[in-house]
Amino acid sequence: MIRTLQEAESLKLAMRDPNPVILLYPSGLSLYYFVSNLLTIFLMLVIKNYIIDDTKIHAKIEENKKKPKKSGGFSARLQKAMEEAEKQKNARKK
Repeated sequence: MIRTLQEAESLKLAMRDPNPVILLYPSGLSLYYFVSNLLTIFLMLVIKNYIIDDTKIHAKIEENKKKPKKSGGFSARLQKAMEEAEKQKNARKK
């Protein structure tokens, strides 16, 4: 429970300010960036070294390279149109 007017004012000020106290000063912002970057680097290294299996990924890539490439709808229609144009061009020359 709030006992003094000063406590009430400090509580009101704390509720109104959404930023943490550490970010009110330039050194606090630098500390925040430093810690955030360290945490990001640490997480990146953990994921890279312990979670992701490079050999499994490379094996999957090599397996996918050996599969025949499936042509999409647009490329198939484009190829067909080019063949038709070539036939018409050859027919005009004769």
